[in-house]
Amino acid sequence: MKRVPAIALALSCLMLVAALMLPPAAVAAEEIKIGVLFPLTGGAASAGRELRAGAELALEIANTAMPDLDMTMARNAGIKSMGGAKITLIFKDHEGNPTLGADLAKKLILDDKVHGLMGAYHSSVTKAVSAVAEQYGVPLINDSSTSPELTRLGYKWFWRTTPHDEYFTRDLFEFLKGLTEGKVKGVAAVPKKDIATLASACEKTEWGSAVSELIEKYGKEGGFDVKRSILYAAKSTDLSSEVRSLNAVKPDAMLFASYGADSILMMKTLKEQKAAPKILWGHPPTSRRRPTRSRSPAASSWCRGPASGSPPREKTRVRTRSARGSSASTRRRPTARSSSRSPTPSTWRRPT
Repeated sequence: MKRVPAIALALSCLMLVAALMLPPAAVAAEEIKIGVLFPLTGGAASAGRELRAGAELALEIANTAMPDLDMTMARNAGIKSMGGAKITLIFKDHEGNPTLGADLAKKLILDDKVHGLMGAYHSSVTKAVSAVAEQYGVPLINDSSTSPELTRLGYKWFWRTTPHDEYFTRDLFEFLKGLTEGKVKGVAAVPKKDIATLASACEKTEWGSAVSELIEKYGKEGGFDVKRSILYAAKSTDLSSEVRSLNAVKPDAMLFASYGADSILMMKTLKEQKAAPKILWGHPPTSRRRPTRSRSPAASSWCRGPASGSPPREKTRVRTRSARGSSASTRRRPTARSSSRSPTPSTWRRPT
């Protein structure tokens, strides 16, 4: 995490903000302005641009009647309960910087007079923005940040539409347990002793730090030996020392919580240093992947995350995949008029 797709996130977020949680003064407005904060430049720019594209598609569907689409929100032009009011999105680039994100949120509220906020991908930025939203009483819908702490702050004006990292990390250990019990399709049962040792490397902001703690927690509960836990800066240009530290303990599985650019750098460095764990697992921040076979120095390795794709099968064909996990030969951007049905989000499990 596929974690709730960006387009489905945008659709649900826009309608929630516009139709359910706006202050009374906005109900009579002809235009509903929503400030959207994403990382449009920097190391996470590719994810930010994809999220922006999803929001723009959602905007088109929300503001234009599209009877051919089997979606409730596509039946009317604008928001029916608000007399057909149209939604306007105002995008801001926070560059992955929490301080900048908070400043931009304040400007959107005070200068642009937005009725609601959406964002902000990085959990650290979302945390800073949520404090501003709470201060000014403006609803903030979080569409893509997964740190458990965000909803534990108890803010009145904060909502999230995704499960948080406790679910995703717990799923990893359920998968490892399933491997030992022979429950993974197409794979013979793996002795527990063959995957008993783990090592993790997580980026060190709000999101990665939380994942690192969860790996320690669930590893201990599952009877695994977490031999090393590393926190690193996602903007690092060299991860050689981190990979050497992971390799030094010779873990059966290496677990990661990385953004796009640092994930690619990490994989390249692992290859250069001939790392050979049996399992590679990446905790991607914006998309959920089920475990699948992958090419790696270890013939029987599995991978989840940036290098993964479809679920494992009896005879798995390894295909070249992009850093985000989708097949370069089949991936295409959906359009509002080519889709016959609404995107189906994965199950939302509460509380978060």
